[in-house]
Amino acid sequence: MSAHAAGWYSYDAMDNGRQPSATRLVPALQNITIGTVFPALPGATEGFVVLAFEPYRSLILGWPSADGPPLVTWAFVLEAGARNSTRLIVRARGGRGYRFHGLPSWVSLPIVRLVHFVMQRKPLLGITRRAESSSVMAPDTVPLSYPRRQRA
Repeated sequence: MSAHAAGWYSYDAMDNGRQPSATRLVPALQNITIGTVFPALPGATEGFVVLAFEPYRSLILGWPSADGPPLVTWAFVLEAGARNSTRLIVRARGGRGYRFHGLPSWVSLPIVRLVHFVMQRKPLLGITRRAESSSVMAPDTVPLSYPRRQRA
């Protein structure tokens, strides 16, 4: 994901400079580490930063702030389900004082909720379509089940 790589899988005219998002897994783009920047827009150097990453389990991105903690976090978590199914949980959170494009905080929250819903819905539908249309996946590329985590 990102404007410089595979795209955001959403409305490419709005968030990917009219470049189409990838429609397949690109192996060369799978090597990410903590601190990797996912540029927000084409030509941008700032964007979401990888805060945590566990292959086949989770990806947590954050938008850095000038004073430390991220202004926004965006988490993608895979959970094993029954009968070799997998559940994708996506959550975005904005910190207190987050100002969408400089708007006052009290206006930013409702706008961000609406924009995020609209922009997130399309990639989730695309993931569903790809997952449901894949009849067989190579066992050495993507695990079909995940060991359940022990809860404390």
